[in-house]
Amino acid sequence: MELTEKIIREKNRRLTAMKDAASRPGILEAEHEERKMYYGKKREYWQGNLITPTRLRIIYKHLDPYEIVVYHGLAIHADVEGHCWPSMRTLAKELHLDKDTVNRCILSLREKGFIKIKKTRGKGGARFEYWLLK
Repeated sequence: MELTEKIIREKNRRLTAMKDAASRPGILEAEHEERKMYYGKKREYWQGNLITPTRLRIIYKHLDPYEIVVYHGLAIHADVEGHCWPSMRTLAKELHLDKDTVNRCILSLREKGFIKIKKTRGKGGARFEYWLLK
């Protein structure tokens, strides 16, 4: 439960910082611009009703700590529908985990039914898209 509280506190801190950045130009502009509108949808998975404290408790019963961190890493990148496409390298860097650990957790999350993965071809090779399932 301690990890849950830390993640929720960090989420709330980031949302507050983004609101401050919106009201005071020049503060965290890059992060605020990144989370602005794209394709007509706001990039705020957390503000939807998909992640609630009750849902978090259910999720945490079935996942190990690394899987929880990777799931939240995906949720940070997700739009309101739960769709995201961060690279393994990006997730590993942001979450301070090894790339192999991130890969193992993503495959485990797929097997447990928490995410759906679609593999496509990109310019630099394989590209993965993720959907966080309700």
